[in-house]
Amino acid sequence: MVVGVGILGQLTCQFSRLSGGFPVIAVDLSERRLELAKKLGAVSALQPEKEDVEKQILTLTKGRGADVVFEVTGNPKLIPWELELVKRQGRFTLLISPRGTSTLQQF
Repeated sequence: MVVGVGILGQLTCQFSRLSGGFPVIAVDLSERRLELAKKLGAVSALQPEKEDVEKQILTLTKGRGADVVFEVTGNPKLIPWELELVKRQGRFTLLISPRGTSTLQQF
C-alpha cells in the first residue's frame, strides 16, 4: 500500500510491483495521480474522500491488512491511521520525513 502517489509515490508503486508486490494499492486525494498510479502498476486506487479505505484494504487483503505500508505524504497526522492498516508483523516505511510531530498510542 502506497499512501501519497506524487512523484516518489509513483516510483514506489512501480518498484513495489517490479519487486513482486501484489496487489499494489495506491491511496491519494488526487484522481489524476491515482489514474497514473494504476497505469504504473497499482492494482487498486483508493480515494479517502470517496470511499472507506479501511474496508477496502481488508477486502483486498482478505482481512489481513496490508503487508507493507509506505508513507509518502509527509503528513504526520496520517501515521497513526496508516499503522492501523498494516497487518500484524507487517512493515511500515516512512519514505518522506514528516513535516511535524506525530503522536502514537501504545498497542
